[in-house]
Amino acid sequence: MFKKVLLACTASLALASAGFAQTNISADERAAALREIAELIGDEYFDATRAAAIESQLKELVSSGAFDDFDDAESLSSHLTQLLLEEDRHFSVNYRGMEAVREAIAAAEAAEARRANRDNEPQRAPRDRFAGLRQQNFGFDSVEILDGNIGYIKIDMFAPIEGGMDTANAALGFVAGTNAVIFDLRENRGGAPSMVQYLISHFLEDGGDTLINTFVSRDLDYPNQMWSIPHHPMGHRPDVPVIVLTSGATGSAGEAFPYHLQALERGTIIGESTYGAGNPGGTWLTDRGYEIFISTGSARNPITGTNWEGIGVTPDIEVASDHALNQALLSLYPQLIEDTEDDNARRSLE
Repeated sequence: MFKKVLLACTASLALASAGFAQTNISADERAAALREIAELIGDEYFDATRAAAIESQLKELVSSGAFDDFDDAESLSSHLTQLLLEEDRHFSVNYRGMEAVREAIAAAEAAEARRANRDNEPQRAPRDRFAGLRQQNFGFDSVEILDGNIGYIKIDMFAPIEGGMDTANAALGFVAGTNAVIFDLRENRGGAPSMVQYLISHFLEDGGDTLINTFVSRDLDYPNQMWSIPHHPMGHRPDVPVIVLTSGATGSAGEAFPYHLQALERGTIIGESTYGAGNPGGTWLTDRGYEIFISTGSARNPITGTNWEGIGVTPDIEVASDHALNQALLSLYPQLIEDTEDDNARRSLE
């Protein structure tokens, strides 16, 4: 039986973490763990046909002895992750250990019991669900006004808009009077689609009639649509130039933002092709101590009909990520010089 301990429908990028400790496992333990993981993928992966195929292939590999050389849980997890990444760039397997699984299960059951008995408990001050994200400024690393009155916003992760709206509004407000806006996502590994939707909507026409993205999922009727926000709290800037900086580490929801802007012809992407993880999902713990991230949905851009899975977002201007910001400025200044009617501003840009 599998314990669905942590199922967060998120677009965050999950990568295997390398550990130094080794946990020896027997051949029977190895085979049982692999079959558990294969069946979990078969039950939860968003594409039922591919899920069945992956499950079948893994079980065939187990039977053929393809994993027999792996006698510790950590190296087995790492090897399995590399195999699964060929199927989906979000797959990740790590060994947490039996004790960690028991603790996680106990915590989940305790939380469920507290929710069930909430009506009988005295009222307490609500817990800050976003305390951790608040300490990270909801992913907003820096906001600046660069020379030439160009807004610069560096975001290293997309927090849920429910908690991060005030921070997002503060960033957008800070650059509200700029001639262009650069979003730096070169270290952005993903996060919540709701923040992607919120930020993109600010740079579209008001009215909310732009379909940004749709999602495919086994648990939801297709299409599950994500539309632009009709009347953005920070207004709408449909004409200001937008540039997004990317790198090979830009992943998941960090890729969704430039991909959808590019498809809408609303932004210029500068930097490197991104990681290529286009299918959001969640994390499960198995009874044998393994943690696996499985994609439970898949983005489908309404314009391209697909997403960036496996190939990444291709920049409009390809350049090494270290030089992406300079390239963005070199691309912006000539256009701003041409558009400005202010002599002082033109001299400054020149």
